[in-house]
Amino acid sequence: MKKRAVLLALAAVLAIGSAAYAYGGSHGSFGGGMGFDGFCGPRMMHRGGNFRDRNVQRVDYPKEILDKISELQRTHLEMRLALAQDEPDVNKAKLLFSKAQGIRNEISLWRFENYIESLKK
Repeated sequence: MKKRAVLLALAAVLAIGSAAYAYGGSHGSFGGGMGFDGFCGPRMMHRGGNFRDRNVQRVDYPKEILDKISELQRTHLEMRLALAQDEPDVNKAKLLFSKAQGIRNEISLWRFENYIESLKK
């Protein structure tokens, strides 16, 4: 009986904690609901008012970078597929992981160079 009560209490704490994390935690902190830039969308728009996107600049990605982003997404899907098989193809997954790292580095380098150029303006 005691084990059951402890397990139910742990399950309740886990459910409440997960819901709080998914909501985004306390106001002003980062949580599971945040996007890449810390902005979660309509349910978070009231936070920050006019200062919400104070330092955010619109980035126009060139076609070759958008193509690399699409290729990175495809590579991730292929890697997940290789690992999701009954007998995962580990060698293929390692090759795809290396390919994804290279693409990610190219995109990051472009973003950094773009940021440096924006500082010069």
